[in-house]
Amino acid sequence: MKKTMSLLLAMAMVFTLAACGSDPAPSGDNADVSELQARIDELEAENAELREQLENVSAQVPTVPTPNPDAVDAAMGTPYTIDGLVEFTVNYADLKKEVLPPNPDSYYTYYAEEDGMTYLDVAVSVKNLRTTDRLADEFLSATAICGDGYEYNGFSVIEDDNGGTFTYTNITNVAPLETAVIHYLISIPNELADDTSVGITLDLTMLDSYEYTISVR
Repeated sequence: MKKTMSLLLAMAMVFTLAACGSDPAPSGDNADVSELQARIDELEAENAELREQLENVSAQVPTVPTPNPDAVDAAMGTPYTIDGLVEFTVNYADLKKEVLPPNPDSYYTYYAEEDGMTYLDVAVSVKNLRTTDRLADEFLSATAICGDGYEYNGFSVIEDDNGGTFTYTNITNVAPLETAVIHYLISIPNELADDTSVGITLDLTMLDSYEYTISVR
């Protein structure tokens, strides 16, 4: 009987030890890995937030145009010739609240003041050197660059009846060797136009290919 009881106690101890051995003990390595993963998740969230903030700041910073290295520094009142195509002179580039033809007729077209805006009136004399008529709107386009890179575009009109009125450039031909005066009108916010400390540069493109830069102020 004593031998049987001893045998049963021994077997019970073996099973107890086996059961204890089957339970996983807490691992210090696993705790370290969990802590490291939590820190990685935290850093990724911070990086995502910083990227979003950087994108918002970048969107608010105006893009400063890169100067065209091939553009010619031009001056008002100086004639320029593109051989066989056109001879032109920038007569003036003036800031105006409204634009009237130089010699208003009894009935004329003009451009009234726009709320909060000022016109940059760029007057260019063009002489057609080609052997055929050319539409007036083919000769030039312009962009005004103000202050820290604010860009403004406009539209062109042409003087008619010896400066008595304006008409549309897209319906008016310039004959061979004829000289016409084209006005390119660009609307600029008063905030920039009225501040004399703000520089204004004119990027003038002739015949879609020839670039000129003119300092307005």
